[in-house]
Amino acid sequence: MIVNVSRKIFLWVLWFTITFFFVGLIVLSFFNHASADDYCALYKNKLFGFIGYQKYIYYNWGGRYFSNLLASIFSYNGFLISHYYIHTIVLLILTGLATYYLISIINKYLINKAIPLPHKIVFSALISINFCVSYPELSTALFWFSSAITYQTSIILLLLLFAESIRFFHCSSSKKLVSIGLLNLLVISINGTNEVAAVLSGLMLFSQLIINKEKLYANKISVLTTVIVYVISITFLAIAPGNKGRMALMDTQNSNIVFVLASSLLRVFVIYWNIFQSSLFWISLFAVFIYAFKIQERIFTLRHHIVNLNWIFLFTGIWTTMLLNVLVPIMIFSSGSIPDRALNVLSAASIIVFMLISFYAGTCVKDKNALMALKDERLFNAIIISLCCCICANTTSKAIASSLISCSTYSRVMEEREKKLCKAQQSRTDSISLPLVDLEMKSTIETSTQRATLKGWMKSKPPLLFFTDDIADSNNRKMLKDYFGLRIISVEK
Repeated sequence: MIVNVSRKIFLWVLWFTITFFFVGLIVLSFFNHASADDYCALYKNKLFGFIGYQKYIYYNWGGRYFSNLLASIFSYNGFLISHYYIHTIVLLILTGLATYYLISIINKYLINKAIPLPHKIVFSALISINFCVSYPELSTALFWFSSAITYQTSIILLLLLFAESIRFFHCSSSKKLVSIGLLNLLVISINGTNEVAAVLSGLMLFSQLIINKEKLYANKISVLTTVIVYVISITFLAIAPGNKGRMALMDTQNSNIVFVLASSLLRVFVIYWNIFQSSLFWISLFAVFIYAFKIQERIFTLRHHIVNLNWIFLFTGIWTTMLLNVLVPIMIFSSGSIPDRALNVLSAASIIVFMLISFYAGTCVKDKNALMALKDERLFNAIIISLCCCICANTTSKAIASSLISCSTYSRVMEEREKKLCKAQQSRTDSISLPLVDLEMKSTIETSTQRATLKGWMKSKPPLLFFTDDIADSNNRKMLKDYFGLRIISVEK
């Protein structure tokens, strides 16, 4: 009885910590403001109309047709500018649901429904937090709309694709038609988000074909259909005339094969560094391993191998090779240039892969002495406390806390800037001078009555909300000028 009460208390502490983490992100979304490419989407949508915008972007900016479609929907009639918080909340919820769906599919078709509903929810939340903590750029993953709608959307779709590909090869014949239909829709959508997700989805599907090779002949028509859909949709992405225009504006570098390989290896290092430096990742990995070890008697599959360090290194090497297979062609295509926000996709995929490896390793352990030791309730409590501490004590949580302190000041400064721009637009003024965000924040705080220590925190730019100052960048100033109909926007001295 005492053990059960203790377990419930620790679980409630974990849920409180998880909730606190996500509430912080949601609160920040209400202090967020549009910037950079967001204004371009708003202006071009207004200028060309809904359909015309799709054509303009495809021919002048890139072939990411699905991301462009979503951007157009959000930008229609200026909806984005007045509801800028919505995309962050929607993406957070959909990421959690997609992760839950993947766990549910694995649970149903691969491990004999060994994981109960509450545990599936807990692991979905933990994996979603690991995503946030390990992203190379969380600010562009969730808060900057133009990036989030391109890359975070693809992560959600890839989770669904992975789940649906498992479901297709294991569901009954009566459900295969619906499954292959969903699979093809997901392929079309993913290949229209960004190049990294498009290449990764192809490798993911190819891996599923290898794993389920004995089922290929029975499903040859469906598989061939998906292959055709994939080839057509990724070709439509690759041949877009706008790709050349976007590449011309990027900071392209040397594209010789040595430089491309070195740059690709550097990006893999960045991905792994962001994941492996997280103590939360290692504790979560250990928790998944222990959990799989404890429920292995309920699983009738996945227990056919002896797992050791060589086995783990082998699978890590295979996954590293897959990451390089994604990065190398894209680096060649983009002349050695790829933004860090694109690595968010590969970071999320890597976390899923390592979690699956840990779970599989846990199901293969046969040591009875270890099993007895792991039944100790103190181990469960130690893992829960460690998870809570790691969720609170990491660089991402620090960035959330820092952003929460200064987000109000930042939002007031941005609102004042937007009011000035709107006023200039309505009065048909052709030029306006605006202060930089950091200088205006400092000025606002210095005149306030807050304590000196608090002032120091409040005048710092919120790291998760502040991506770039549009006034300080000539390209971003042009987007503002187009949207607000001004001839000159200058930096106030």
